Amino acid sequence: MKRLPCGQCWTKLSLASRLMIVAALAMLLGGTSLLYITVRSMADSYHAELAEQLNDGLDSLTIVLGEQAVVGDYATIQQILDGRAKRRNVSLVGWTDVDGKSLVAYGKLIPPQAPDWFVEWVDCPHFDRERNLEVGGQSYGKLFMRLTTAPTMNQIWHTFAWQLQVILFGGTLFFVLSALALKYGLRPLYTLTQGAARFGQGDYSVRIAPCGAPEILPSIHAFNDMACRIEGLLDAQRKYTRALEQSANSVVITDARGDIEYVNPRFCEATGYTLEEAIGQNPRLLKSGETTPEEYRYLWASITAGGVWRGEFHNRRKDGSLYWESVSIAPIRNEKGVITHFVAVKEDITRRKEAEESLRRLNETLEQRVREEVAKNREKDLLLTHQSRLAAMGEMIGNIAHQWRQPLNALGLLLSNIQDAYAHHECDQDYLDKSVARGELLIGKMSSTIDDFRNFFKPDREKVRFSLEGAVR
Repeated sequence: MKRLPCGQCWTKLSLASRLMIVAALAMLLGGTSLLYITVRSMADSYHAELAEQLNDGLDSLTIVLGEQAVVGDYATIQQILDGRAKRRNVSLVGWTDVDGKSLVAYGKLIPPQAPDWFVEWVDCPHFDRERNLEVGGQSYGKLFMRLTTAPTMNQIWHTFAWQLQVILFGGTLFFVLSALALKYGLRPLYTLTQGAARFGQGDYSVRIAPCGAPEILPSIHAFNDMACRIEGLLDAQRKYTRALEQSANSVVITDARGDIEYVNPRFCEATGYTLEEAIGQNPRLLKSGETTPEEYRYLWASITAGGVWRGEFHNRRKDGSLYWESVSIAPIRNEKGVITHFVAVKEDITRRKEAEESLRRLNETLEQRVREEVAKNREKDLLLTHQSRLAAMGEMIGNIAHQWRQPLNALGLLLSNIQDAYAHHECDQDYLDKSVARGELLIGKMSSTIDDFRNFFKPDREKVRFSLEGAVR
């Protein structure tokens, strides 16, 4: 983009010349504003005065001419009008009766002294107005009056010209005195400029001796303090830079959009990318595809909200090999609290991950062995349980056989008695019924024995409170 000629000239001017030009423009602007305000206030004031004069003149004419208009004394009316036309600012005054006859008196013609451009700028028009002449509710024609603004405009012009001369004289005097003051007062500033140039060239030990006007002394002191602070900051920056470059962890600094602006040498060693290849790239160039887009969105939302994100990535080097990193990403804020950059500190945890994987596999093998031993012990427990049940069943059958032996013997004896009774013709109906009843009683005892054993081995369906103390007593 080409500069305008005036802009090129301005850049070549010295500070003193610029200050003089700015001061002259300020004086010109201030004087112009003062003149404008003065002229407008005078014009508004005279405008109000002329409007009041016009109203008062018509009011007084209405009173004075009312009686003469009733009697029709035109000569007296003309005299009154001639007298009113001689008053200040009156250009024309007249009266027209109901028949259309007009009496007019003209005031003294005052030539304008202000130029046309000034008259157009002030814009103060002539004042004229008509009013009905009524007496007792009856109309006797119309009064009209016109005021000229020539005297007012001449007075405003004289005031304007006088103030303009005063402003020009004051501005010229101010310009000359300011030029002299700047010439001798800015010498310490030139010394300060030369010192700043040396400082900018790398001479951080330069200091300026305090001298000159009280207004310049604070600048010299401020420059010396600034030089001391900058020298200290540069020392601290060199220390921090060495700390970053010699860090055992990878350090990446990006802008607010996520584009890389700085990486330390450890990053280049871990990833295989050079500094030139990494600058301007996005950290996604290390993506291996194992991290889901949802995780990346959560990461970005966390750090852009001002939080710190910590996690692990399985990234890909430049040569295609994979490695594990433990990453901590935090925002960097400026003095206004706005996030301008992000810093990521990364630690290579590939060996730790490999050790954890080996331990995990060992644990899986151990768990498999434990499960197999537990399964074997469970089979043994099931076998013992089955054997215990068979033993309990054999014991139960033995008990049933023991309990049935006596009823079976008695039943056999009963059948033998029935046979003997039948052989000796003693087996009548009564004897047979008693024998059958006794046999059924023995069979019932045998059946109750089976029920008792079955109920004994049957588990309870409901919990029953048991008192050990009551059972012992």
